[in-house]
Amino acid sequence: MQVQGCTGSIFPYDGGTCWGKSEWREVRTRPNPASACPKFEFIPGEISLTQSDGWTLQTSASKQELIGYPTAAKADGSGRISGTVIGGIRGLAVDFKVAWGNGHASHYYGDINPDGTITKGERDDIREAGAVDDNTTWRLNGALRCVA
Repeated sequence: MQVQGCTGSIFPYDGGTCWGKSEWREVRTRPNPASACPKFEFIPGEISLTQSDGWTLQTSASKQELIGYPTAAKADGSGRISGTVIGGIRGLAVDFKVAWGNGHASHYYGDINPDGTITKGERDDIREAGAVDDNTTWRLNGALRCVA
């Protein structure tokens, strides 16, 4: 992972030096040599992903970036939360962070499969001590579009 030009912050626990909305430049690129598509983009509009812990996250997307105020809800209706998102497509991966309204934050990342799907993304919770791998995985509901 490479972090460039991080100043300011909308996320908790980073000391104000990283993940600033206007200057966040995290690049997580893990080349996918099997992909015939050199570049992917979101289909602009609403997107959703389903997590292994029973939560579904929904937010808006432009072609390369996630935008708006994501919400997450448990499938059984027992919980709902909203937050602020930053990030999007980085090379042949999706990499973004959410600052939740309850003061927690999450880092989501996943490789884009050759067909534009993401079937096993990972989520880390971000706490005062740093990122905590909580073994939660996620999949994108739908696929990304190939941009030749």
